[in-house]
Amino acid sequence: MLVGTDDIWIDKLSDDIENTFPTVPITFYHLDSNTVDQWQWLYHMVETSDLIMINVSKATILEMNMIFLHMNPKMWFYVDKKEVDKNIRILLNIASANIFTNSEELHAMLRNYVDA
Repeated sequence: MLVGTDDIWIDKLSDDIENTFPTVPITFYHLDSNTVDQWQWLYHMVETSDLIMINVSKATILEMNMIFLHMNPKMWFYVDKKEVDKNIRILLNIASANIFTNSEELHAMLRNYVDA
């Protein structure tokens, strides 16, 4: 599941994940700007998805609240240090969240996640 209403980020991230695991069939789910208030769907997807990637600077308050209520290791946070408030970054670090800032970090984290 991809969280954050940035179509360019969603396309790039899904391409990065598919390139990391070219032989694994992957299905991506995400809300768009017209459906961000669909909290029931979001709740269900947070509960059932194997891996959740959150674009912290593009996620809505509802999405971030839902994510923080269900915080667990399957949630990974994309943090653009230019756009994400320092206090949010500190909170994510305190929660020992999985944080990545670019494709290379994501690729390495995915490889470690699969090998674990």
